[in-house]
Amino acid sequence: MAKVFEIAYASASEAYKQEPEKTISPTLEILRKTEGLVDVFNGIQVEEPNFIAVLGWETLEAHQRMMDAKESYAVFMSALSASLAPGSQVTMIHVSFTADPRPAFRAPVAELAWLTPKPGVAKAAVAAVLDKIVAYSNDASSPAVGGSYGSTHERPDIFVFTLGWPSVEAHLNAKKSAPLGPIVEELGQLITVEMKHGKLQEDKQ
Repeated sequence: MAKVFEIAYASASEAYKQEPEKTISPTLEILRKTEGLVDVFNGIQVEEPNFIAVLGWETLEAHQRMMDAKESYAVFMSALSASLAPGSQVTMIHVSFTADPRPAFRAPVAELAWLTPKPGVAKAAVAAVLDKIVAYSNDASSPAVGGSYGSTHERPDIFVFTLGWPSVEAHLNAKKSAPLGPIVEELGQLITVEMKHGKLQEDKQ
């Protein structure tokens, strides 16, 4: 498994929204030849038309080397621009997850949540509750899969949590009752959250 996952998102181009596989293909061709890159997912956000990319790297330094190779990185960004709306800004973070997050990314819908502890709340207290959700996702009776979390390298005070679902509706329904509902309520006392749902495709070539 990759040691660090890059999560990037920006407004999607009309071409990507209409023909995502065709539009992203030149970008994938470049990524397949990139040293140190082991996992590639891309897709569209459910709530708003954002392009999402999740890339698994052997190390954070491997991604940095790609970006430092200015000439080849310019070619990559030129190819990627076809999938991004004109003028859109790319938001990018890096996360080292506590467990393999790929089952969540491979699910029909991937929940991606940015969690910031409220003032005075220790990260360990948040992690303890997140561990309960991870355990829930590992239960055979749970509709969720791939629960995992980690601090971002850019902002160590912020967690990113991921969970895979059959649908957005399945996620919303699960939060309304036990066993997940009370855990989510407990977590809500500790954090502020920015949540996205993405429908991601894995590049398996």
